Amino acid sequence: MCVELPLSAEAPRTARARVARWCSDIGAEELRRETVQLLVSEVVTNAVVHSRASPDTDITLRARACCDSIRVEVIDAGTSGAPTIREPEGPGGGYGLLIVATTAKRWGVEQNDQTLVWFEA
Repeated sequence: MCVELPLSAEAPRTARARVARWCSDIGAEELRRETVQLLVSEVVTNAVVHSRASPDTDITLRARACCDSIRVEVIDAGTSGAPTIREPEGPGGGYGLLIVATTAKRWGVEQNDQTLVWFEA
């Protein structure tokens, strides 16, 4: 699956819906489907809120089933530096990458002229 999403507040919701439908189409079990939806929501939200990318750019969402996991990649044109896990800001936020780090089987960040955050669930 490969989807281009506008860099907007609707992107996380759209990403969740697209990945949920794709997971269903490939027959992913319910727990894995829910995990992928949660993690894609966190990573796409991070791109929207923190990337500093131009609002007229898109976020690319790619997903593929490989062996016994699902790999998801979220790519944005951000220039804010590599995403890092930080101390949560209380009930209001800051938990995104912490959730990814503690829930995903593996995850990582690749950065050059764009930022790619990936995870496997």
